[in-house]
Amino acid sequence: MAKTRTKPPKKNASTGAYEVLVPGLTYPTDPATVDRLRAGENLPWAQRGMCDPHDVGDRVDDIPKNYLDDALAQGLVRRADTPDGGA
Repeated sequence: MAKTRTKPPKKNASTGAYEVLVPGLTYPTDPATVDRLRAGENLPWAQRGMCDPHDVGDRVDDIPKNYLDDALAQGLVRRADTPDGGA
């Protein structure tokens, strides 16, 4: 059964809701962590601030803005407020 995230989004989180399209999706919720990982820094898993794994159909609103384009391009999520995902 799909879950809906109820916590308020973090500062710099994406705007709007997104539907998860892959099982077990997890991502760092801190934009600074995304930047550090992209720069090649090897952060231990416990320091990455990863969200709990999401199931297909879950709605999320805490994806950092600086990761959102990648998540959309890779087909990991789609906009939840349009039937076709905004295509």
